[in-house]
Amino acid sequence: RAVCRYYNDSTGWLSASIGQALQRHAGAAGVSACFRRFRFLEYAPHSGGLPPHIDLVRTDPLSHVRSTHTLILYLSSCPSGGQTVLLDPQSGPPRATVSPMRNRLLLFPHRCLHEARPTDSYKLLLRGELY
Repeated sequence: RAVCRYYNDSTGWLSASIGQALQRHAGAAGVSACFRRFRFLEYAPHSGGLPPHIDLVRTDPLSHVRSTHTLILYLSSCPSGGQTVLLDPQSGPPRATVSPMRNRLLLFPHRCLHEARPTDSYKLLLRGELY
């Protein structure tokens, strides 16, 4: 299981930077901004992964905007395991398998079924909400 710590971007520098990058590169995904509240997820070696699930829609307490997509920024690399696997809901082959590499950014819709595979090494990521 992951240890979760929250980060509130009170000055807006991180969410503004991510928003600018989204506008330049992720327009096709239909997202343009992110919430100011993030979670650091920390996985210890041999701590297991997460079973298949979808991410919940969250509502920003200030703007009342609802999130539509998940943002994962990998802050560490895992030489073995730790992949995020985007699954086919009809039990077909995985749609994508993403290995954790430091500075890799992964965006996907909340409704996309996915899992986190166990890792043999330390894994740290930043998790955010997009809309």
